[in-house]
Amino acid sequence: MQVTVWDVCLRPRAPSTKPTTWCRRSANSATGPRCACSRTATYFAYTTDSRNHAQVIDVGWGADYASADNFIGKLACAYFVPGNALATTDASEFCDPALDRQIARAAAQQATNPAAAASLWAQLDRKLTDLAILVPTVTPNEIDFLSSRVRNYQYNPVWGALVDQFWIR
Repeated sequence: MQVTVWDVCLRPRAPSTKPTTWCRRSANSATGPRCACSRTATYFAYTTDSRNHAQVIDVGWGADYASADNFIGKLACAYFVPGNALATTDASEFCDPALDRQIARAAAQQATNPAAAASLWAQLDRKLTDLAILVPTVTPNEIDFLSSRVRNYQYNPVWGALVDQFWIR
């Protein structure tokens, strides 16, 4: 089966037939994917509309608050609306009502029994990883260089260095 990898064009003049370096490299082999590319303004409207059958898309994903629900919970059926790109925030187009029930159970446990919730979130994480609904290709990495005068350095996995907490000796 031929697979098309969608990506945002790096050049401002679009439409373009020049996909990103990653996509070009992957397509060099005879079995590699075809590459398609679109302007940023139309990229998500096209690729998140299930009627277009986009198979593989490049998308970033982050959370405003580091919790399992902010990542796993976004794969619930409510985030995929077939044929409606504007209402769809789950580009994987994944919907499993049984998984939704497990997500709701873990979210409900979060406030009253965080340890039990953590176990449920871990089970869901393993299940979703095994299903390969999303395939991570990049893991952000940061290095903070600090003066020896900086004290109270704090790092947050979502926001990075918490500069407002620094103090200088």
